[in-house]
Amino acid sequence: MARPPVTLSEAIVDARDLIREFLVLTAIAAVCVWLAIDAPSIVSVAIAAVAVTFVSAGVLAAAPGSLRLTISDDGLTIRAFFVFVRRIPWSAVGSIEVAEGWQGETVAVEVNGAAGERTIIGLPVDPDLGSRAFVTCFGLTPLDLRDLLRDRRDGSRD
Repeated sequence: MARPPVTLSEAIVDARDLIREFLVLTAIAAVCVWLAIDAPSIVSVAIAAVAVTFVSAGVLAAAPGSLRLTISDDGLTIRAFFVFVRRIPWSAVGSIEVAEGWQGETVAVEVNGAAGERTIIGLPVDPDLGSRAFVTCFGLTPLDLRDLLRDRRDGSRD
């Protein structure tokens, strides 16, 4: 019997952690836009566009729900920045463990095959662990998220 999917969402970064960086990026973008308006050239307009893109990425990263994890009987679906979607079937998921990564205690997931070879936004390779690790636990403790993932994966194999 199929169980309904579980959807967890959270901001990629806490807006309070981004205030200083956002202010600096906004100031740089404002100067770049002002220069592009004052002395328009291909280079000044391109630099202004890049600066505005970085500010926009910061705003999107701090928006509630900018990272969404859907756990279903088929596997995991990760949606980052509201646009980038990756589906990982349970057949490509190996071990699911709680580990101490570069961002602190997190859930590390071994992903095999094509899903493990490419970039997965929201599930990057942690340099300390050498495996993929969630950037957040979606308001759950690492143990609770690990157990939720394991239970759904193991239940789908029955």
